[in-house]
Amino acid sequence: MKELLTIVIPTWNNPDMLRLCVESLFVHTKFPFKVIIVDNGCKGEVKASLPEESKNYVEVLEPDTNLGWSSAHMLALEECDTKFYCMLNDDVVFIPGQLDFWMKLTGHLVDGVAAVGPSSNFVAGNQSIQNNRAHIVCDSSFLIGFCMVIHTDIFREVGGLDPSLPGGDDLDLSIRLRKAGYVLRVEKRAYLHHYGQQTGTRIHGDNWDSEWSQEVTNNALMAKHGIKLWQDCFLSSWKYPDDWKVGEPQASEDEWYAEHMFDFAGSPGLNVGCGGNKLDGAIGVDVRPPGELGDGGERDKEASTDIQADAADIPLEDDSQQYIVAAHVLEHMIDPIAALNEWHRLLVPGGSLFLTVPHHTLDNNAMLLDYTHLHAFNDESLNNLLTSSGFVVDFVERAPMKTIRAVCRKMAVVNEEVAA
Repeated sequence: MKELLTIVIPTWNNPDMLRLCVESLFVHTKFPFKVIIVDNGCKGEVKASLPEESKNYVEVLEPDTNLGWSSAHMLALEECDTKFYCMLNDDVVFIPGQLDFWMKLTGHLVDGVAAVGPSSNFVAGNQSIQNNRAHIVCDSSFLIGFCMVIHTDIFREVGGLDPSLPGGDDLDLSIRLRKAGYVLRVEKRAYLHHYGQQTGTRIHGDNWDSEWSQEVTNNALMAKHGIKLWQDCFLSSWKYPDDWKVGEPQASEDEWYAEHMFDFAGSPGLNVGCGGNKLDGAIGVDVRPPGELGDGGERDKEASTDIQADAADIPLEDDSQQYIVAAHVLEHMIDPIAALNEWHRLLVPGGSLFLTVPHHTLDNNAMLLDYTHLHAFNDESLNNLLTSSGFVVDFVERAPMKTIRAVCRKMAVVNEEVAA
């Protein structure tokens, strides 16, 4: 059968994640496609890392230098001889049950629809599974290039990608496609798991996707297309529920914890599930041994573990800790009550527990955000869980990025003689 789709994956020094991407692509999807991998200046590594069963179906292009994302696609576009072209990141994983993934997407590429994209856990605008206001199938003002399927002829017609931009090449392409009279579409029934920012952070560090880099990108897009087209593209699809757009801006997670930990300076305390982001002054508890790299967003961070232990079995004495911080831990626990009981044991009477978990009610997809999420929470369920585990809840509040924060205390011991 003649191929209908060319899937192009630029990569740079990311063999483990690339292998996972390619393996899941061949195992969990079915379509007449071929794959081109642009190995950006790392000759030999890609071919060696590919799953054996896929090597006969993958072409590897090996430029002498790191061309970057846009130029890598322009190189591959010269090789493309199929009706459809797909831009694909190397930090994505196709999930079981989506054999018709590509059929769902390409089926929309008729009647003036130039490009289509799936939904994901790590993506902006109408493609985000957290954007519940977007219909299951909807037209959009922009598509994100982590996975975009486009008519090859139309891609060439509008000039492909613009390598001169500092970023936002997918937004630039979206603007040019709509300016040429074409429609962009989102198919949310096609889901693709996206780790996100795996290459950019290794190359650019903290500057990648920072406020500064976003400002540089936005200014470049406005200079090229004008403010109105930029606004029509970027802002019209970026819609969240009303209660996330009013009131004072909330502190980021790091800022919030730093503010609350100020009162505990010098006091014994634990940072459970610390990973590579242990709070200053706290004892780091994690299942990863010290120095081991993590997965996903922790892929390039060495664990700052002081005590290697399960969150529900920490080898410390009763009533020994003034505070415990557990950010994004409970949703990964098979038995969260066992963990809460353990933390209750460790805290001194009156000691504080600080938590952050995903808010299931707000995004309605907390379990899909990460395949390792085993539980979902909302304000009421988290409050009930904490009180049933013997804690006195000070407050439960909604926080940025569709999360909940909670502060609670182990009840202080009352001297019965004094009370009498």
